[in-house]
Amino acid sequence: MDNVALVISLIAMVAFLVYLVRGIAGVAKKREGTKTLFKRSLIALAVSLVGFIVVGMTTEPTKETAKEPKQEQQKEKAKEQKSEKTPNKQEAKPTVAQPKEKKEEPKKAEVKKEEPAKKEGTKNNAPLMDGENGVLADDVFVALGEDKTNYEEMFKYITANNKEALERMILEGKVVFAPKGTPITVVDRGFINAKIEIIKTGQRGWVPVEYLARSVK
Repeated sequence: MDNVALVISLIAMVAFLVYLVRGIAGVAKKREGTKTLFKRSLIALAVSLVGFIVVGMTTEPTKETAKEPKQEQQKEKAKEQKSEKTPNKQEAKPTVAQPKEKKEEPKKAEVKKEEPAKKEGTKNNAPLMDGENGVLADDVFVALGEDKTNYEEMFKYITANNKEALERMILEGKVVFAPKGTPITVVDRGFINAKIEIIKTGQRGWVPVEYLARSVK
């Protein structure tokens, strides 16, 4: 899971740089839709930061477990040195070492119990991939069609805030409104957008990937 989170973080960072460069170029050329590019760059940056945090959280336990054997070796060496200096007290030392070992065992069990919980959290935060079921993270317009023709047209109207043209596409059956939590299946996930199927109606269309989620709180 560490490798998956790291790959997702790197991809999101690349997306952030791509959207940022396109946004800056759009501002320089006075193009429309630069605000949307900057919003997407911020979303990609947030995803990359979350991925790096997940990698950091999942690698911490390994560092702690790596330190424990070193500490035990140092304790054993110290005990051996003391036993060589004071041979008459060798019989009393095992009685002192036994309660310490009993106290350390429950701590190791607690660490093992925490690790599955962290792994389950990373699975819930993992992005939906092709063929997986999930839900829509928020209210969104779905551009219907096997290709992206309607999606590109719809996105132009949304960027230009042309509500009349968007309503016209809805009346023509090219676009449908899907509320938050609508169950969907990912048919073809891309880097920016994804082709989905609404499970209840069987309609297929396109939405931005940031609207895909495994569950909604």
